[in-house]
Amino acid sequence: MSASTKESELIKLQELSGKTAIRVSADVYSLLQKGKQISLQTNGLFNIAILPLVQLWDITAAHPKAPQREQVINILPLLDFNNVKLLPKQKVLLSQPGMGVDLGGIAKGYIAEQIAYLLKKEHISSALIDLGGNIHVIGTKPDKQPWIIGIRDPQGNMSQIIGTVKVTDGYSMVTSGAYERYFMQDGIRYHHIFDSQTGYPAESDLESVTIVTKNGTLADALSTAFFVAGSQQSINLAKKFSTIGYILCSVCGVLQPKWFGKCPQCGQWNTATESVDPTKKKSKMHVYSLQDKTDSSEQVIKTNIRELDRVLGEGMSKGSSILCGGPPGIGKSTLMLQLASAAKIKTLYVTGEETLSRIKQRAIRLNVHKDSFLISMDTLLPLIITACEEKKPELLIVDSIQTIHDEELNGSAGSVGQIRHCTHRLIETCRTLSIILILVAHVTKEGEIAGPKILEHLVDIVLFFDQGDMDLRFLRSSKNRFGTTHEVGLFIMDAHGLQAVQDPSVFFLVRRKGPPPAGVISVPIYEGSRVFMVEIQSLIVPASSLSRIYSDRIDPRRVSRMAAVLEKYLDITLSNKDIYINVAGGITIQDIGVDVGICLALYSAYQSVPVPEKTTAFGEISLAGEIRPTAFTKQRMHTAKDMGFLTCIVPSDLDTTHTSASSLTELIHIAFSSPHTAKK
Repeated sequence: MSASTKESELIKLQELSGKTAIRVSADVYSLLQKGKQISLQTNGLFNIAILPLVQLWDITAAHPKAPQREQVINILPLLDFNNVKLLPKQKVLLSQPGMGVDLGGIAKGYIAEQIAYLLKKEHISSALIDLGGNIHVIGTKPDKQPWIIGIRDPQGNMSQIIGTVKVTDGYSMVTSGAYERYFMQDGIRYHHIFDSQTGYPAESDLESVTIVTKNGTLADALSTAFFVAGSQQSINLAKKFSTIGYILCSVCGVLQPKWFGKCPQCGQWNTATESVDPTKKKSKMHVYSLQDKTDSSEQVIKTNIRELDRVLGEGMSKGSSILCGGPPGIGKSTLMLQLASAAKIKTLYVTGEETLSRIKQRAIRLNVHKDSFLISMDTLLPLIITACEEKKPELLIVDSIQTIHDEELNGSAGSVGQIRHCTHRLIETCRTLSIILILVAHVTKEGEIAGPKILEHLVDIVLFFDQGDMDLRFLRSSKNRFGTTHEVGLFIMDAHGLQAVQDPSVFFLVRRKGPPPAGVISVPIYEGSRVFMVEIQSLIVPASSLSRIYSDRIDPRRVSRMAAVLEKYLDITLSNKDIYINVAGGITIQDIGVDVGICLALYSAYQSVPVPEKTTAFGEISLAGEIRPTAFTKQRMHTAKDMGFLTCIVPSDLDTTHTSASSLTELIHIAFSSPHTAKK
């Protein structure tokens, strides 16, 4: 059943794919039948023919790396499970050359069932078969208690349990997730569960899937299918399988159990009901009209820090909750203290990270008002809530939420359960008392806020503090119930704390004498409500093996698309090159208007010909090589002019008063023709 051993029937099948059918063992033939049937039932979410894709990615290699886009595209036609032909007399034909079948998604479940069968033949009445994520149970434990299996925390400490399942005689429990086998490349996390529709690791909102059923082979396959499908599609998919139970652990850290058909615990049908406590008092829903007066506590308080207010929207709403994450030493605590000083409101600062003396010294250095600033090092949740009720601060800062805990709840500070519980209680308390709540959070090595994803769903605003080159700091919001998430706050860290950046272009443009070198161009980008100039730098060198794209400030997939368009329409070869893209100053760019700048930088680097001095351009480039307009055209042109750029190449659909281009070929011709100047 192995797809890696040379003597394996699966390898022989692949070697003879597109040529002839071969006879396989009864076990392999039976598994292929079941695998193809489940592939049909799940519409390919579980795919028995996925072996070529698994081999291409080779996640188990010592140094795995993502394959080239063209390689993935070429593999997709080989993943059609309908081309796995199951013929009489246990013969199998893979009708397309290069095809292969992978039993890794169902073999463990099947093997666990076979082991259970052999043990029962030997009159073993109590056993737990553990094949690593695949559990099968015989009888009860020796003490007659049922087997209780834990579900590991897929986001935090792998020894921590976030839920348990009581598994009874004859049932299998299989868990799949993307949290163990993966690798990082260019800031992107690639795991081992693939989507055969895209050829890439599944982009699922789930962290793990647990299936409980008497059919171990089915449980094994469905754990993969459900993960690829995601939470919503899984619930619909489960209706096709009437005797399974499933638990979806989403990125929110919430377990969602749904049981269908026969209960795996008591063996009865349709016995699942919702339990309601009759002793609870009935309460009435409060309903309001738009004409009703609202509480004055909804008022907004300015932070008086321009860049912070820019990201928050108008300021901080009373009773709102804000989550602020960032790497260690980035300046989160400094920003919180400056906020407490600038906002000039009564603040309670709860710290579990630093000593009282260090906080006081920093607060004095940043001119925090002594009378309105309260500090506490107590990290017990009940004490914090009591302090809020007694001291009545207008702002509560908790630094950090990972240090807060409630002794009434099991688990240490920083565990998933503690973070979820403490966050919910703090938000509830502050909303009731009209206190602004700011939670400072740690981040993981992948750059995500540590703890359950539900932490981000509970709060009103999520801020993330990032570092650029040298002392530059970027503040962004990924969620904002009161404003846009497109703004970016720019700060410089100096001896006096964080200072707002007055003119971003000054920091992101490289000052040099003479024309820029090949591969460099300055472009106007739109971030939130302002436009400023940044410098895009590219370098192209021969690839030592497979070509790769290195770009941490612009999405590598966007760079890859631009490289493909250049190859297609300018007849240059980039598929055998390593491409490096950098943005001076370290700012991350999401603006699609940089497409033109990326193409000009790549072409300039490839030809070793500099972009003419004082020339800039912007616009989106389609896969057809067309240049399309982008938002805030006039602001981009004005900014370029103010920064001394004489030529600004714009999409031709806009107007005829500036140098314009309608296609990639026209763009290259205009940009690298000498001399050329903007029309007046």
